[in-house]
Amino acid sequence: MKLLMRLIGLQLAFFFCLGAEAAEYRSDLAVIEPGHWVEVRGRADKRGGFVAERVELVTPQKYQEVIGVAAISERGDDYISLAGLQVKISDKTRFRDLSRSALLAQKVQVEGRYRGQRRLSSRQISSRKAGRDRLLGRVDDIQWSAAGGQLTMLGIRVTVANGTTVRHEIPLAKMVRDDREIIGGSLNIDDDDDRFGEGVRLGDNASLTMRLESRATSEDNYNLDRDDAEDRLDQQLGLRARLEFTHSPQVRSRLEIKHQQLYRDDDEDGRFSRDETQLGEAYVLVRDLAPNLDLQVGRQDFDDPREWLFDENLDGVRAYWKGDRIAAELALASTFEGGDERDRDTRTAMIYLSNRDRRRHLAGYVIDRYVDQTESERRTHIGARAIGEWLPDTESWLELSYMTGRRGDLDTSGFGFDLGATLELNKWASITLGFASGQGGTSDDNHDYTFRQTELQDNNGKFNGITSFRYYGELVDPELSNLRIVTAGLGFNFDDHTSIDLVGNYYRQHRARDELTDTDLDEDPNGIDKDLGWEIDVIVGWEPRQRWDIEAVIGYFHPGKAFDDADSSMLLKLQARYRY
Repeated sequence: MKLLMRLIGLQLAFFFCLGAEAAEYRSDLAVIEPGHWVEVRGRADKRGGFVAERVELVTPQKYQEVIGVAAISERGDDYISLAGLQVKISDKTRFRDLSRSALLAQKVQVEGRYRGQRRLSSRQISSRKAGRDRLLGRVDDIQWSAAGGQLTMLGIRVTVANGTTVRHEIPLAKMVRDDREIIGGSLNIDDDDDRFGEGVRLGDNASLTMRLESRATSEDNYNLDRDDAEDRLDQQLGLRARLEFTHSPQVRSRLEIKHQQLYRDDDEDGRFSRDETQLGEAYVLVRDLAPNLDLQVGRQDFDDPREWLFDENLDGVRAYWKGDRIAAELALASTFEGGDERDRDTRTAMIYLSNRDRRRHLAGYVIDRYVDQTESERRTHIGARAIGEWLPDTESWLELSYMTGRRGDLDTSGFGFDLGATLELNKWASITLGFASGQGGTSDDNHDYTFRQTELQDNNGKFNGITSFRYYGELVDPELSNLRIVTAGLGFNFDDHTSIDLVGNYYRQHRARDELTDTDLDEDPNGIDKDLGWEIDVIVGWEPRQRWDIEAVIGYFHPGKAFDDADSSMLLKLQARYRY
């Protein structure tokens, strides 16, 4: 433990010596596209519109914001009218520097979620000094004219005069549009692992961004036998550097290099270190190659919001098409560099159809993976998902997947699902309940009825906190195969920069077998009992500054009857990231 703390201290001290303020960029009004998030300052007009005097491009935020003078709403006492929006106030609304009874005729700032039809559900209302009104949110539509542009955001038409300068602290190459809920990794904004800093500008059309990461991990008794010590202490240092190029408004490219150093102290393998440098993302993205069609070619990040399907860099071709209500993604990919032999011998084809609604996301997909080796294998997943806020203050998910395929001379098939919900109890706390099952049916000489995931999954996501984690257990971290998992979580958000998640998982095999699929545990069950045990995790997330995020994890696993004479195991992890 002393060595762990010493390594962590050295790396954090190194990181806190870094940092430089990012430059401000300026661009023409024409760079704004539907899906961008913008902050506009100006004034609300009498017709329910908004006249912008200053425009700034920003990265997508958790909440929309409105600043203006509060007025009486025609909807009743639970609402106020603000800059053309109807703002709902509930018992979950936090008040800062003012009381609910003193809202009217006051200059206020409201943070909340946009519900459509010019309605905003407030999370926090703060007092503001005199100044311009302000809107912060996603641009849903743009109409251009000789006089300038008319943006539609939060249901409000925002008039921006021609010649208005658009400010942004991040290079345009990093300003991804928030208009896709398909699994395009390069356009996924919810992935903590893909967040970089503002970077430095290299001429007019290029930028360099970097991310430094330090991670210390202590694994105690993963073989579930304290008489046979196999503990491990890892210290990892990572650097990722990205070059972003904007060749034209339609053509962008990215080149990323990743370097990692590992220092390991293992009770079984001894002490050693190794370092490796790999190619990260390296692609060209062409927007509007044809009407509503984008094309991405090269090594790219395949990711999805819950990483239940994907979290992997693959080499391939990916096409995105978006209609008014439906979006589609088609991809062909493999691994040409890096990975193991199985990765390089695997070909992946997929199609993903969605409803283009980030708040209530519906999608269906087909994912086919073929492994061309001595014993060939094919897995085809046909699935559907529903993710989002279907009930007020409740984020829920439903994952359904049927797998069919063949391994050598053996037919394979199975069904898996994951469903759950996170309910905000009040402005500070939330509760999560979930249940997941991967079939582990009977097998014979001709057919294996065991569900398997795609092999590209990471099972990593957020409940209601600021940091993501492995929701099937940070320590056990199993694949959902021949397994049933009951999940319960309690989350606390102290502010927008600090959260704590307390998460418990109970594991039970679908059918008793003497193996677990793709788990971090080093011990196999006895194949007689189904009760695998339970795990409890504490995940602390902290973002002290814009460029920093720090995560601490404590995991404890108590084995069940399926492990004979087994002892408990423990995980400690501390991770710090600095984005430049």
